[in-house]
Amino acid sequence: MEFYEDELFYESVEHTIKIKLQSEAFKGYVTFKIRGSLRGGNILKNAIDCLWEDELDFIKNGCNFLHNKDSNTVHLELVDASGICWVSRRTSRKELENMIVSVEIIDCMALY
Repeated sequence: MEFYEDELFYESVEHTIKIKLQSEAFKGYVTFKIRGSLRGGNILKNAIDCLWEDELDFIKNGCNFLHNKDSNTVHLELVDASGICWVSRRTSRKELENMIVSVEIIDCMALY
């Protein structure tokens, strides 16, 4: 990212967030956008909560992440370096949070 608008000059911004997940040697990630007035660390904290929203629109879904709102669990597929896939069909929120190894703002754009 070349520039980050951390001031409140713009009332609303759109952040592109990347969350990396890992369990043992198995890895995956999701990338999505969040709009609003939060900045910096606050948007990163909020990003984890966004994974549980029903209407989350992924830009990239590198782990076939799918929220099951009926059971309040997620399905995800993580892959190791040799291409072996590990599938978790009913991952709880706590289990998922324990798999998060990185939450990053990869882009930010002011909304006029």
